Amino acid sequence: MLGGRFLYTPGEVRGKPVLDSGYRHDVEYSAKVIADHPVTAGLLDSFAVTDELYLAEIFEGDVEPLIRSDYQFNRANFYSAALGISGTLYSNEGWDHPPGSNLVAWHKRVENAPLVYLQFGDAPQTYENPFVRQTLANALNFIAGENP
Repeated sequence: MLGGRFLYTPGEVRGKPVLDSGYRHDVEYSAKVIADHPVTAGLLDSFAVTDELYLAEIFEGDVEPLIRSDYQFNRANFYSAALGISGTLYSNEGWDHPPGSNLVAWHKRVENAPLVYLQFGDAPQTYENPFVRQTLANALNFIAGENP
């Protein structure tokens, strides 16, 4: 329903076996606005963010992309979630995850309801970012029906 899925352990997604997802803390990247949408209203075309990112299953064909990261979403830049929860933090040893989507914000409809996914929000410095705050406010207004 969300448009993506983060896996803490290897599993099955849409009938296919997949590896666990990846994570990376405190990544400095540029968020690139790629859609004219109420959620992106008033944002710069690109803005700096420091936050946690995820290498996860994202179903780009099922969502309306809004914002992408310029970070490289590949195995070398992420750590295995399964290794992390088993006590080996910050490792990707033996984890051969394929490259993934760099979408960090999207919109989709679920029946009559708008849904907005924002990957932003792991650290206080992220919430201090005025562009992240604007995106969050825009998203809340949009799903509340104030900007259809």
